[in-house]
Amino acid sequence: MSTAPRLTVIVTQRERFSLSERSLDTVLADRSIPFRLIYVDAGAPTSIAGWLDRRSREAGFELLRVPGPAWPNHGRIAALATVESEYVVFMDNDGLLFPGSLAAMVECADATGAGLVGPLYLWSDGVRRPRIHMAGGTLRMVGRPGGRAMFEIHRMLDADIAEADPLTGPVACDFVEYHCMLARTDLVRGPHGLDPDIVCVHEHIDLSLAARARGLGIYVEPRARLDYLAFADYRLHDLDYFRWRWQASAVDDSLAAFSRKWDILDDAEAYAGIRGFTRLHLARKLPTLQDPDPNPDDNEAPDAPAQSHGLLQRQLARRGYGPDALRAAARAHELAIRLFEGSYRACGRPFLNHAVGVASVLARFRLRADIVLAGLLHAAFSHGRIAGEDADTVGRRIADVFGTDVEQLVRTYHEWQRDPAGFVRARPDPAALTVGDAAALAIAAANGIDELAADEIATSYKRPEGDAALVDYLAVAAGHLGVPGLGRMLHRLRAEARPAAIRVRRVGTFRQAPDTPAQLDRRCYPAAVLPEGTAADVAVVIVGAMRPALLRALGSVCLQTFPGTVQVLIGIAGDGPLAAIDLHQRLEQRPPNVAALVMAPGPAAALRPALGLLANAPLVAFLDPQDWYLRPHLGRMVTAVAGFDWAYSLRWLADAETGERLCRDTWEAIGPGRGVLARTGGGLIDASCVIVDKRRAAGALAAASAAGGPGLGLQLMRALCRGHSVGWTGEHSVVCGVEGGSLQGRLGRNAAFHERLAEAGRMGWSYPRIFARWADLRAAAAGVVPGA
Repeated sequence: MSTAPRLTVIVTQRERFSLSERSLDTVLADRSIPFRLIYVDAGAPTSIAGWLDRRSREAGFELLRVPGPAWPNHGRIAALATVESEYVVFMDNDGLLFPGSLAAMVECADATGAGLVGPLYLWSDGVRRPRIHMAGGTLRMVGRPGGRAMFEIHRMLDADIAEADPLTGPVACDFVEYHCMLARTDLVRGPHGLDPDIVCVHEHIDLSLAARARGLGIYVEPRARLDYLAFADYRLHDLDYFRWRWQASAVDDSLAAFSRKWDILDDAEAYAGIRGFTRLHLARKLPTLQDPDPNPDDNEAPDAPAQSHGLLQRQLARRGYGPDALRAAARAHELAIRLFEGSYRACGRPFLNHAVGVASVLARFRLRADIVLAGLLHAAFSHGRIAGEDADTVGRRIADVFGTDVEQLVRTYHEWQRDPAGFVRARPDPAALTVGDAAALAIAAANGIDELAADEIATSYKRPEGDAALVDYLAVAAGHLGVPGLGRMLHRLRAEARPAAIRVRRVGTFRQAPDTPAQLDRRCYPAAVLPEGTAADVAVVIVGAMRPALLRALGSVCLQTFPGTVQVLIGIAGDGPLAAIDLHQRLEQRPPNVAALVMAPGPAAALRPALGLLANAPLVAFLDPQDWYLRPHLGRMVTAVAGFDWAYSLRWLADAETGERLCRDTWEAIGPGRGVLARTGGGLIDASCVIVDKRRAAGALAAASAAGGPGLGLQLMRALCRGHSVGWTGEHSVVCGVEGGSLQGRLGRNAAFHERLAEAGRMGWSYPRIFARWADLRAAAAGVVPGA
C-alpha cells in the first residue's frame, strides 16, 4: 500500500510577500491530514527569501523558486509538474488557514465527488473579527444582441460570520477562489487544466467552468475556513510586485483570453466590477496617484509650498486630484483653522500657513489624497487645541469626518514627532516599513521641507528637521514609497539652510496670549490624561513675580519623573520682565500628566497658602520661583509623606543666575527645630522643601492663609510643627537659587567653612553666635575672606 500523502498544498504569492511567514505557519500547523507542501517563490525580498530558506529546512517543505515577477498561475503550473497526489490545494500567501480545514475539504471531495472545493472565505486585517468574504460564488449568464455576458456574485459578501452558522454541510456553488481551493489533480494538470494565458483576473472562474464542463461539482465546505487578510497594511517591499500584478493591460489581456475561450462577450457592464476593483485596489493601496501628471510643467516654484487654502486648492486641481479630494481638503482646512487658531511658528508665521504648506509639499509629489489630508492636520495631537476637547476627542473627530486611515496617519506622525530615534529603533529597515508608517514619514519630510522653504531656521532658534541619520532614513523611506524627490528636496534644503541672522526669542511654536499678567487670571490648562474635575495626585504651588526664574521653576515641575498627575497652581504676585506670552507658551508645552491654573494678581504671602487650599489634589507641595526641583523630587516627597501630616526634603544652594550648585545646605534649612534659624524661623523655613497632606493638615494651611504677614515662611511652619506628624526624604532634592552677594551665597562658595557651619546647624546655634565664635566666618559673611 502506498504511503504517499493524498494531498499536495501549493502556496503562491497573490499580490505581496510580507504575509508569507504568517500564512505559511498556519498551513504547517494544520495536522488534520498528511500533505506535501510546495511554496513557489517568485522574487521575494531578501529578508523574506532568507526566512523561506530557513523555514523550509526546519519544517521540511519544498521551496520552488521561479524567476520573478511571475503570475500566480504560472507558479502553480510550474509546481504541478511534480505533483502525483490525488488532490491539490492551491492557496495564496495572504490567508490564514483554520486548523482542520485541509481534512475537511478532502472529506467533502470524497463524499461529493467534487472537482473543486473551497472553504468558507473570510476577510479581515488579521486583528479585528473577520467577516464573510464569500460563501461560494454564483455565475449569471445574460443574453445580449451579440452573444452572452457573464456576471459574478459573491454569496453572503461582508456578512457577519454568525450568518454562516446554518451551513452545516457542503453547499454547491458555481465557483470558488484561489485564496484557497482544493482540486482533483487530474482536473488541473495538463493542457486542459490551468490556462497560462488567463493569469491576472478570472483564473478561478476559468477553472470552475472547466470543472463544470467535465461534469464535476463545485462546493463550499463550511467546516473549512480561511481568513483572507485583505485589509492588512502593505509594506514598501510589496509595492513593485503589487503594481506589476494589477497593471491595467494585464487585466484587459486576461479578460480577452477568458472571453474568447468561453465565448463570452467582453461586456462593459458585466466586467465593470472586476475592472473597477483592480483600479480602486491600486488607488487605495498605492501611496501616490496613478494617473499621469496632468501638468508636469506647471512652473510652480519648487521650494515654495502653498501657504493659503486657495493656492492649495489650485495646486490639488492642477496635480490631478478629483472633486472629492478637493472637497475633503476644504473640510480639513476648516478643522485646521479651529485646531491651530491663534498659534504661531517660532519665527512668527501663522501655524495654519505651515499646515497648508505641509499638505502642499505632499500634493506636489502627488501623494494619495488621504495622506495630503493627514498632512494638513499633522500637528493635531501636538499643537492642536479645541476648547473642551482632549486629544482622543480630536482623534475621534478626525476619524468621523475623514476616516480612520487619516486619523491613524496623524497618530503615526505624532509617534515619530515625539521620539524619532525610538521610531527608527523599532523599524530599522526602511524597506520593510508598512505603507502607513512610510506615509507618516513622508509627512515628516514635508514638515521639514516647508519650514526650510519658509527660511524659519534663519529667523529662530529652531534646528533643521532631525539629525543627518534621521534625514537619511526619511529619504530612503521616501524612495521606497515611490517619491524619491521628496527625500532629495529635504536633503538639498537642509544643506542650504542659513544660520540665524536675526533671531526671535522663541524656541518653538507658541499661541498668542494676553499681553499682561492680569489677563492670565484664572486661565486653566487641563491635563490630557486627567478627566475634567478629577483630582490630581499632587499639586505644586508657585507664587512670585513675572520674572524669568518662574519659567525655570515651572520647567523643573514638568520634568519630574513622578508617574502620577500633577496640578500646578501659579500665583502671579507682581509684574516683571517676563512676558505673559512666554509663560503661556511654556504652559502650552506641559506634559500630558500636568494641569495648570494661573491666578493673578495678588500678594505672595496671602496667595501661597490660599492656593494650597484651592488645589484639586490631596497633597500640596510648594516651590519658590527662584528654586527648582531635581527630577526625582516629587516622587520622593509623595513617598515620604505617606502616613504623616506633612514631610520635607533637604536642599542644595546654587547660583541663582547660572544655576551652578554651590553646596548642600547642611546648616540652615535642615529640619523643624534644627539649624541656625531654629529659634527665629522654626528651623525649616524653605517652602520649596515642604509637602502637606490636606486631608490631615488643612488647618495649618488655613491658619497660615488667615495670618497673612510672612505667610509660609513662619506662620505655616509654626502651624505644621504644632502637633502634626512629619516625615522626610533624607535627600537633597531641591535647589535653592541664591544671589552671589547674599549670606548663603558667600558662605556656600567657601568650602572650608561648610563643616563648621554644619556643626553649628546641628547644635542649633544662631548666626550671631556663629559669627561671634568664628571671626573668619563673620568676615566671609561680610564679603571679606582673609587671604583671598
